[in-house]
Amino acid sequence: MELRIGLILILLLPIPSLRHAQAAGTQASDEDAKQELSLDLSMQKLEKKKVDALLLQVKLHLHLEDYGAAAEFLHRLSSSGLEDVYRTDDALVIKARNIALQLLKNDKPEESLRLATSIHPIAPDDSILLHIISLACDKSGKQAQADEWRKKAENNLRDEVYHYKTAQFFKRRKMYDIAAIEYKLITTIDPEDSVYDANAVLFLSSRSFDRKEYERAVQLMDEAYEIVKRKGYAFTSGGPRGVDRLYIHLAREYELRKDYEKELETIIGAEKHFDKPQPHLLAAKADALARLEKYDEAIQQYGKSIQLDDKRPHTYTGYGDALKEIDRKEDAEKAFSRAVELYTEIIDKAEKDYAKARMQASLHWLTGVTFIEVDRAERLAHRIQSINFNGLAWFYVTHDMKLEEAEKLSRKSLELRPDVSYCLDTLAEICYRRGRKEEAIQNIRKAIDTNPMHVLYYQQQLEKFQSKD
Repeated sequence: MELRIGLILILLLPIPSLRHAQAAGTQASDEDAKQELSLDLSMQKLEKKKVDALLLQVKLHLHLEDYGAAAEFLHRLSSSGLEDVYRTDDALVIKARNIALQLLKNDKPEESLRLATSIHPIAPDDSILLHIISLACDKSGKQAQADEWRKKAENNLRDEVYHYKTAQFFKRRKMYDIAAIEYKLITTIDPEDSVYDANAVLFLSSRSFDRKEYERAVQLMDEAYEIVKRKGYAFTSGGPRGVDRLYIHLAREYELRKDYEKELETIIGAEKHFDKPQPHLLAAKADALARLEKYDEAIQQYGKSIQLDDKRPHTYTGYGDALKEIDRKEDAEKAFSRAVELYTEIIDKAEKDYAKARMQASLHWLTGVTFIEVDRAERLAHRIQSINFNGLAWFYVTHDMKLEEAEKLSRKSLELRPDVSYCLDTLAEICYRRGRKEEAIQNIRKAIDTNPMHVLYYQQQLEKFQSKD
């Protein structure tokens, strides 16, 4: 009986419900979670402090130009496993990569490589940094590694804006081969043409021109023109900058090969890039027509050129030559006289402009003209005078006139700019026509040594001077 009563009493004791038990368990879990979160936050703060301390050391040593120590702290940072914390410091990346590039330019490739590879874990997808590492490897004699890093850069495909900015970074620093890699990437990313594609193709055209690949340069220029026309973009100043230069140099190559039809076709191709006639292109077209012995058409084009710009002596020279060919000798002489007058006027004006700048600089407290501006004015005056001394000398020698005067003018031109290939060629031609073949050969070889454009012409001149007749 007592046992039964005891069991009943036990059963009658209050028993916690399941809901109460779950609530108690949840409360404990929340407390644990709070403790874990607090611990995580504390750890993050410690990690942040550690990263901040390392970053501070890096920045300090970069400022002190102790790049080895900076690289050491960057190594510690990259091996800390805290990428999510430190990869946000763009300013550090920019500063470090600029220093790495400067070290490279200062012929310190090993230091550059160490610094650049140390910063790489912070910015693993930075194309500028990848190119710098590749260049540093190359200059350090590590060709295989250089190729590997270059491939990483080439495979780091992003959007057009990113690659355009990267290309511009290297273009501004005159690192054109690297800029070309990024511009080529722009043309492969998106099949839809854009303003970035047009700019990329224009740059690649200019690079081909610099390598004297004139046909390829013009081909790329035409591609850029088609993109611009298709998309409704507009070039500034009525045409793409430098387009006339590309076509004229290609036309010059055809002239040297005596393919005058192709020369004329090339000049006509240049005109489509402009919304109004260009006097120098009209004159170039006239030159090509004259070489094809189409003198009446040439005279017409020279006339149009002179109507637009009557201050170009070379145009009058060609005009006079064409007039002479159809036996209009009196008109030809007038044209030649006008050419000589213009050369002289341009030379005198350049000297007066320079004298004026010097006078203004002497009164700089009143005029505001500085001696830096005077120096710039002097260089410009010398360039203009040299070009026109040479132009007038060339006119005289190619028309068998005043050879002694021509030589004086040619030497004046070379005094102002001693290493200009076409000035050396003029003096060589004068020496040849005055019977001094050895001196002619010596001067034309100097011209060839300057690595001139259209080297074929200079080689032809050398062969002429060396011939026995």
